[in-house]
Amino acid sequence: MDRTTIWLRTGERPPAPDASGVRRRPSADRETDWLRNLEHDPRSRVRIGHAELHANYERSTDPAADLRRTVELLRAKYGPEWVADWYVEMGRIPVKLRIVS
Repeated sequence: MDRTTIWLRTGERPPAPDASGVRRRPSADRETDWLRNLEHDPRSRVRIGHAELHANYERSTDPAADLRRTVELLRAKYGPEWVADWYVEMGRIPVKLRIVS
């Protein structure tokens, strides 16, 4: 596994269901401000414990494959019983930050 890459997911919560029980969300609402900021300026800092690392955002060339890979990594870490398919079904956006050495 490439140790210079950090995978993040947006911390969005799905909207409340409507009267029919369906969760609806316009695609324009999918991106968060911090993701738009990274798209504008890909430089970032990541804090892990007391360490601060510099990283650059890399736009995905295949978001569906990256999302599947992210779910695989989460399942390997937490177990498949804790990581459901809703990560994929909700259309999560994987965000890739590459550590600058």
